[in-house]
Amino acid sequence: MRAVGETSLDLVVEDSGSPEHLGRRLSQLGGMPVVHLSCHGLHNWRSGPGEPGEPVLLMEDDLGDGWPVRTDELVGMLTPRRGWCSSPRA
Repeated sequence: MRAVGETSLDLVVEDSGSPEHLGRRLSQLGGMPVVHLSCHGLHNWRSGPGEPGEPVLLMEDDLGDGWPVRTDELVGMLTPRRGWCSSPRA
């Protein structure tokens, strides 16, 4: 908050690590113009042996276990619900 000083800012923190919880929280708030994610990612995660590598964000499930989330999955979980103004862009 010190970094933004007198700037008008609404800050909401959703720290579960779960993309599903984040999507629900954003829906409850009616959307946000900017969402900043702070997490780790991999550019060549493989879902199984012999599978091609793909970029993922390493998020968490409800038990706190790692959940590699592809961009299309994340966008699907953040898709507008209950009156959002616009869709998130990948």
